[in-house]
Amino acid sequence: MNKRTLKELEADAARFQQSGALEQAAHALIEAIDLAPSEARLYEQLIQVTLLMGSTQTAVDASKELARVRPGPQAEWLQAVAAMAHGNTADAKARATELATRSTDATVRAQAKALLAQLK
Repeated sequence: MNKRTLKELEADAARFQQSGALEQAAHALIEAIDLAPSEARLYEQLIQVTLLMGSTQTAVDASKELARVRPGPQAEWLQAVAAMAHGNTADAKARATELATRSTDATVRAQAKALLAQLK
C-alpha cells in the first residue's frame, strides 16, 4: 500500500480544487486530516471545498472540529457560515449575533454584521 505524506495530500487537494475536482480534493483533505488531526488549516480548507460542493453537513462537521482544534473567532465565523449554508439559520444568526457584538477581531465583527443583514 502506497501511503502518501501530508505534503503530498495537501498538494493533491490544491491541484484537485484548482481543476474543479472538488470531491477528490475533499477526499485528499480528509486523508490529510487523518494524518494530522490537529492541523486547523486542513479543516479550513475542507470547509471551503465542501461548501463549494454543496456538502453542507460535511462543512458543519468540519467547522465543529476546527472549533475543537483551534477555538476562536475565525472558527466561530466558519461555524456560522456552515450553519447558514446548511439551512440552520437560527444557529447561524445566534453565532453571528455573538460575533458581531463580542468579537475582538474587527474583520470577524464586520463579516458577522454582513451575515446578519443577509439573514433578516
